Amino acid sequence: MAKYCAPRNYATEELQSFDEGSEKQNDWRSLLFELSPTVRIFWAERYNRYINPNGKYQALLGFTDMRERFLQVSHESSTELLYRVGWKPMDTMCAYLLGITTNRMYNLSPDAVRAAARMDRESTVRLLDKKVLGEVIVHHHSSYQTEWQRIWMEFLYLFCGFDDQTFLHEEHKLKKLKQQCQVIYEKLANPDYEQLELEKTLRACALLPVQEEPGDVSDKKFIKRQKAAFRAIIGNSKKE
Repeated sequence: MAKYCAPRNYATEELQSFDEGSEKQNDWRSLLFELSPTVRIFWAERYNRYINPNGKYQALLGFTDMRERFLQVSHESSTELLYRVGWKPMDTMCAYLLGITTNRMYNLSPDAVRAAARMDRESTVRLLDKKVLGEVIVHHHSSYQTEWQRIWMEFLYLFCGFDDQTFLHEEHKLKKLKQQCQVIYEKLANPDYEQLELEKTLRACALLPVQEEPGDVSDKKFIKRQKAAFRAIIGNSKKE
């Protein structure tokens, strides 16, 4: 993935510390937010010091991760604290997209992102635009923007239950985008699509009965699909 990132030049080490990729973003001061007025001022003033907005998103990911690990505080509660000192819901949405497609960052709870989307509906709609995604999450190849757009559409409509379907019915120039919108629209029209998707996955792994006998179970690809299905089921049961 790194080959798709545009090269960057930093004037000083100080600028680099406030850009994407700095380990200093995972700051222990996130643990003292409620206790210290000085710490709250630090996080408020820090917001406008980022040269690269990606560094801001990484700081938010580090903030929520530290508080979850050491204080057992939910990501939603932690982001609400940042909003009180000037951070924006759109930062949470962008941090989610950046984190989910960049394996060296932390993942953000979908519940926190859903809450942010409901708080700032205007930004929620803006992020459906690939051009806007390239402006707010910088230094990445256009292929990332295409993936972020797909992820954001599915997140909004299939997870958040976003009710404005205007974007899905627009005449998009790109054939792939049209197809993605059509798939989402068809899923929304079928209230049982989640169950059908799960059954399809389970049948492919011989975990549900099918009309025909499955192929050779010694097949490596078949075994791999079985293991993936088990991991998905275990993961969902833990969340519940």
